[in-house]
Amino acid sequence: FPDNANDAESLLSRAEVAMYTAKRANSGAVTYVPAIDKSSQQSLSLLSELRTALEQQHFHLYVQPKVALDTGKVIAVEALIRWIHP
Repeated sequence: FPDNANDAESLLSRAEVAMYTAKRANSGAVTYVPAIDKSSQQSLSLLSELRTALEQQHFHLYVQPKVALDTGKVIAVEALIRWIHP
């Protein structure tokens, strides 16, 4: 304060963004810079889009067999879920 925010609410919010950035990077400390906040906003936006996609059934399930090359028999299957994102 006052370099990173002019009020307590903004300062705490930015400190939290820096804290989570430090945890993800496994570093001792991170100083807040606007670039890391932009990354947080993008992640929150993606989570919101993900919830909407789930509600609107924008996911497609694909099942793919795994075949033994020596016998040609199906030995397993792999399930893939794809999100058709606009």
